[in-house]
Amino acid sequence: MLPKSAYQTIAACMLYDSDLPKDLKLEILEFIEHATSEQILHYLIHDEFVRENETRLVDESFILPAALITAASAAGRSIYSKYFSAGAQACRDKVGIAKKACMKHYKARGIAGKVSALRREMAKCANTPKPDKCRKMFLNYIRNAEKEMRKIQSQ
Repeated sequence: MLPKSAYQTIAACMLYDSDLPKDLKLEILEFIEHATSEQILHYLIHDEFVRENETRLVDESFILPAALITAASAAGRSIYSKYFSAGAQACRDKVGIAKKACMKHYKARGIAGKVSALRREMAKCANTPKPDKCRKMFLNYIRNAEKEMRKIQSQ
């Protein structure tokens, strides 16, 4: 079993990329901070909070896909930040509608890079105990990123 801090990091990264409201994210982070490893794993697998003595047996096949998603998500955020920084640099002399359009272009490119990183990492699901479950988890993150891209493009 991994140390508690590893599960906390995985949960926090997955939470960061979720489309949950901010107040709910804060509540979950508070839970994660004080929870045991078993409680965190139970939350990650079953999407519910429990007291320590109520945790069900943990499906260990969840750990590798969660770690892959966390790594892919971090790579995607890094790519997004790179494009967003480049956009800020490229768009700094523009004003008004031109600046907004320029920033929108760079945001979309950043999200496309994030999706591309997720798709690349999804190929590693073949090496996990349950490849279909792993792919399903990745596809959920990819759908959320694509939804964010459509939202930016429609503005």
